[in-house]
Amino acid sequence: MDLSVSAELTESQHPTDRSMLRKSPFRTMSLNHHQTGTRESLPDLLARLATAERQLHELRDHLDHAQRLAALGTLTALVAHEFNNILTPTVSYCQMALASPQDHPLALKALRKAEAAATRATEISAAILGFAKPSHSRPGGSLDHQHVANISSAVSSALACLSRDLNKDSIGLRMDIDSAASVRMRPVALQQVFLNLILNARRAMIPRGGTLTFHTEPLTTALAAPPSAVVGGCAQILDQPRESGPRLMICVSDTGAGMTNEALRRLFVPFSSQSGHGSGLGLVVCLKLIQDAGGAVIVESEPGKGTSFTICLYSVNNQS
Repeated sequence: MDLSVSAELTESQHPTDRSMLRKSPFRTMSLNHHQTGTRESLPDLLARLATAERQLHELRDHLDHAQRLAALGTLTALVAHEFNNILTPTVSYCQMALASPQDHPLALKALRKAEAAATRATEISAAILGFAKPSHSRPGGSLDHQHVANISSAVSSALACLSRDLNKDSIGLRMDIDSAASVRMRPVALQQVFLNLILNARRAMIPRGGTLTFHTEPLTTALAAPPSAVVGGCAQILDQPRESGPRLMICVSDTGAGMTNEALRRLFVPFSSQSGHGSGLGLVVCLKLIQDAGGAVIVESEPGKGTSFTICLYSVNNQS
């Protein structure tokens, strides 16, 4: 089959397909090579398409990484404040120990306090560095440890990145999660989703406080979204999943200010920040990560009553 035929000849042969042809990448390739007097074989065209697809996938990875860095950027003040809370008493204890070098009990107490503070600072730094590290997804790859995320670990890692204890903002944390529950998703991707949801929930509950809840349960039947809810991702997982295996439902809810119907409808619109903070891409990227894992999300919200994100993903353990 000769794919180097000119676009003009092809259009004259198939006038009804002109609009489709103008949108086709093959038309641009054909014109370029027609003008230069060269012809490109089918294998060459397929190779170029494969290269374009690989580059597009790399750009998506870069976007995911950029959004993670943006999320960490919003945490700068919190992290700095938390490190100050860690370092200030440590310095005070060290000064007291230095002022009384013969007081061995005091010196021992200062060393223990310094060790505990340093351990806490190390945990925060490790969580942030792990979250900021670039990761690369593999389309169509086999299921391995890099594509299996433990839900409890992902929540803990996201909270560690937050660095600040939610109790300090009068926010209670309720965890109703099976410690063994895992889903088919990259761990850093699930952590990214949770961190964005935690940040949004915290912002919605400040200053009056509230409760942030994580709940999981197996999904054995079809999951119908309420009429007022917004659904995103691969909706077929809510009805009849394309792939075999159990499904798991993860519910992240808060008792914050909630959203109006208009704000809810624009939740996944790029650059449409609901709070006026950030780039307006956080939830858009989160939806893409959930969709890449074959999952879906249902969002419900009501002004004054809070917001609930129900994420449905494929489980990789015996949950059902």
